[in-house]
Amino acid sequence: MKPRNARKAILQWALAVVPALAVVTLVACLDTRPKDLRTNGRANLSPTATNTVDSFKFNFAYRDAAAAAPVNTFVYLQGSTLSKSNILKTCNTAGSSCVCEFLDSSEDELEESDSTEIQYVSAGNFLRCQYDGVLGDLAKVRLRNISSYTISEIYDIQTSLTAAEILGEDLENQYLRSVSRYRCVSNFLQKLGTTTSTFDCSTQASLCGTAGTGDFCILQSSYPFFLYGSTRDTNYGNKMIDELYGPSGSICGTQVRRYDCSGANGTPTKWFGLYAKNTSIYSLAVSLAASPNAITELYGYAAPTATFQATTVCPPGLTRMTLYQTTTDTTLFDIASNYPNALVVSDINPVGTTPASIVTTRLQNGDCNGTACTLPATNDGALAFGTFAYGAVGTEFCVIPSTLLP
Repeated sequence: MKPRNARKAILQWALAVVPALAVVTLVACLDTRPKDLRTNGRANLSPTATNTVDSFKFNFAYRDAAAAAPVNTFVYLQGSTLSKSNILKTCNTAGSSCVCEFLDSSEDELEESDSTEIQYVSAGNFLRCQYDGVLGDLAKVRLRNISSYTISEIYDIQTSLTAAEILGEDLENQYLRSVSRYRCVSNFLQKLGTTTSTFDCSTQASLCGTAGTGDFCILQSSYPFFLYGSTRDTNYGNKMIDELYGPSGSICGTQVRRYDCSGANGTPTKWFGLYAKNTSIYSLAVSLAASPNAITELYGYAAPTATFQATTVCPPGLTRMTLYQTTTDTTLFDIASNYPNALVVSDINPVGTTPASIVTTRLQNGDCNGTACTLPATNDGALAFGTFAYGAVGTEFCVIPSTLLP
């Protein structure tokens, strides 16, 4: 933080040079430039100024009070429409020509950031500053230019945002895509002689299951899938309910569900928000699958993370997510099945929150007699060799929190 005597020196310098600057403005550009509205050496850049290319206003100030340290000490100032050119001119491309003045509820200054504690992000047109004082005292903030002593209005620091505030004036709400997650139970056939593409209806001497009395079992695993929706488009029509084995809906005279996406697990839950267009801060493409049989498709764009004060951070109001994956390994399965080996299963979760492992359970006591089969109906429990743990892979990205989605 910059000491207050240094700030006083800047003020004295600014007061001394303002009259000369005013003369230059009035004489050289009398008819083509805005009037100089400086008072006591400060140019008051009001948030109610018109939106010209020279406007310098902010939509809001924000701090994530619920975040862990040091992220909860970062204060954001979100530039408004058409303010970018003047922010760049005033603060430079890094933001280091400006400082954040941190104020209490009475608008008394607590401290200010120094050049290492401020960062400007051009893609999102916002600044972030770090506050080192007592968080309970912090209530407001304003931005000041180091050289010219240009100063913004005072902004109350919000600790929550709406989706509309995050999108701002430049992005359309109709392109906000709400991504939901649901799960499908996959049923795999386990019986001696079974392959990934064939099933033998004949009776087998080899029994299936821990205490099974028949030769036919079903292995079950639950996998995640995703859907998106907005006010202008959706792919909810691609959600699967269930699917039966066999070209005519049966195998060996018996109906067996291949996928079951019904019930509580099949109910979509809002997971995060993306923007449908590659624009502004939203530049990282996110592709997902809507159902077990679907190929991945583009769901929208997330924002990249950045580094500030040696910490990975997101734009104001967004939250960090990442891709997690696991790979199945059926080489240890006790009896042949059509469970795919080396199947890559993907999920998306908050950074640091690994999804629960995929656990394979088994139904036993099914039996085939050569022409027909009875379905397994007794739960054999979880299989020790059928648990697959997730690990984080790929790039972290920033999304709109599910709690803010319509």
